[in-house]
Amino acid sequence: MDFGGALGFAGGIPFPHGTDSYVILLEEDRQRWQQLFAPIRDILSPFFKELLQEQTQALQKDLEQLNKEVQSLKNSGNG
Repeated sequence: MDFGGALGFAGGIPFPHGTDSYVILLEEDRQRWQQLFAPIRDILSPFFKELLQEQTQALQKDLEQLNKEVQSLKNSGNG
């Protein structure tokens, strides 16, 4: 089926007439994108994990410091 211009459907690609066909096409498209980006994800995943761990540790240190400051304020208010 050809609609002219850039929009065209070759044989074997179903045109979604119903919700079920549309959902199937979306799932197939999602799987294709996952396969396409798998090598990139495998390369970048360790980097992002390390970055996330560093950020988590920094946030934990900040939270500990805030807790110490809150406790200090509580203690100074009781004196």
